Formats: sequence, structure tokens, C-alpha cells
Amino acid sequence: MTHMIGLICAATVCGNLPLVLQKLLDNEGQNSFLKAVVHLLYWSQFSLDFVIYAASNKQYREAYLLFLKEARLKCLCCTVAAGPLSSSGGTSDQIQLREQRAIKMTD
Repeated sequence: MTHMIGLICAATVCGNLPLVLQKLLDNEGQNSFLKAVVHLLYWSQFSLDFVIYAASNKQYREAYLLFLKEARLKCLCCTVAAGPLSSSGGTSDQIQLREQRAIKMTD
């Protein structure tokens, strides 16, 4: 837990420090490329928090993996061998067959 909090704090400092330095040193805002990179770093820290949580906590890892597996399965159900489902959704037998094929492909 302490390790995870340390990583979150480090990510926050690494994301905020360039922005603070840029604001202090580039008063006129003349370097637009630097400004874009600094803002990219700043906003990326927020998405990095979720990655740190997932990497540091077993429960988060399992939940993310389950979510990704189910999302992939749902995506594959619509595009497996027989093609996408029709607008009517197809018969329940067709849907079950596609789900079974998708499960076999993910295993």
C-alpha cells in the first residue's frame, strides 16, 4: 500500500513539475511545442493513476482483466465467422453458437 501511494505521488510530481517550471520560466508563452508537451505530461498523470492502481493491487488487476476479457468476448461475438449479427439480432441459436466460437477463440 505504501509503495502504491509513493508511485501515485511520484506520478503527480512528475506530471505537475514540468507545468510549474514552464509557467515560471516561459512567462510569454512563446514556445508552443514545449507548452503542448508539458500539458500532455500534465494530463497523462491522471490516466497513469489507474495503471498504477491496477499494477499495485491484485483485486484491481483481476477486475481489469475480467473487464477486458468480457469486452473482447462481446466484441468477438458480433464478428465471429458468420459475420455480424443482423439488425434483428439473429436467432438465439445463432447467437449462442457465435458466443461459443468466441469463447473458444479467447481460450
